[in-house]
Amino acid sequence: MYIGENAPEVGEEKSRGYADIRHPEGEARRIFYVILNSFQELKRFFAGAQNDEDSSRLGILAQQEIPEHVRDDDNNGITTSNATHSPRNDKTSFTKTVKHDIVPLAPRNDSKELNDFKKRAAFTLAEVLITLGIIGVVAAMTIPTLVSSYKKKVVESRIINFYSVMNNAVKMSEMENGSVTLWNSIEQDEVEDDTGNVIATPSTNVQEWFDKYFSPYVKTAKIEKLTSDRDGKLAVYFNNGSLVLIGGSSWFFYPYAEDFRTYAYNANYTDIPKSDCGTKFFTFYFNPATANNNSYKYHKGKGVEPYMAYWDGTLDDLKNNNMLGCKENVSNERAFCTKLIQLNNWKIPDDYPLKF
Repeated sequence: MYIGENAPEVGEEKSRGYADIRHPEGEARRIFYVILNSFQELKRFFAGAQNDEDSSRLGILAQQEIPEHVRDDDNNGITTSNATHSPRNDKTSFTKTVKHDIVPLAPRNDSKELNDFKKRAAFTLAEVLITLGIIGVVAAMTIPTLVSSYKKKVVESRIINFYSVMNNAVKMSEMENGSVTLWNSIEQDEVEDDTGNVIATPSTNVQEWFDKYFSPYVKTAKIEKLTSDRDGKLAVYFNNGSLVLIGGSSWFFYPYAEDFRTYAYNANYTDIPKSDCGTKFFTFYFNPATANNNSYKYHKGKGVEPYMAYWDGTLDDLKNNNMLGCKENVSNERAFCTKLIQLNNWKIPDDYPLKF
């Protein structure tokens, strides 16, 4: 509203940019109808209408009051026009309003449009089958790799944990039982066949030995003496689900205890699961009091270490030794695989020759 001398003369407001500002009610109604028309356009778009008839689906209340200065009598539309205003004594001008009839429209058939939408949104059986086939192919290619990668991570974690736990136990036991080089050895007996050939060397005191030197310093889930096994081994289960098989100087560590299976020696040693070495179990060695034998030099005075007997100290020998090397085909077992992993910071190398 303009007061006093600052108010524009009648007819000047439009040229000076003041059109309709003196009539806030009329301006609000004009904006309302503009917004309403926009909603109608959006409604047509989402409903997929093909003609302009659907633009009138949204009903409007009848008998709306439209200011005369924004009404176009020719087309009953809403527009801004040069309407003549009646000035009042307080220099404020208002317009009279007229009734404008807008006919309410028939209700929409929402059920039909919903059905049409469902038809357009559905997938055909062929599309579903093709999609499922693609998912199956991708899964077949990726899941084995993911499982193998996960198993490698578990193996790495449990191997280094076993190495750390057992050697910490050695240090604590030395405080009670003296230097590790002075400990008693695991006693072994010899089993011969009818011809006098030695077919097994079962331990006779492994339970007592482990109870004295390790049990007080290692947390275990279960300790089981394999009485039915002629090798006389002791199966030590850990809380993380791993296991170590102890029967002499060579210890077999299983990251997954469920991979362990007992076996009995025969004359040809064919029952030893050598093919599992380097994947299901890993060979460690404990013989700190060994004599000055060059073949065992890496173990003298040491704790529980990866198997290094007969190793010449080179990386090539760890990988390619025909008897103990970490490769697919060996004459004994892949005992050097544990050392190969240790030298790689306890990580399975990228070029590891065996699959999990």
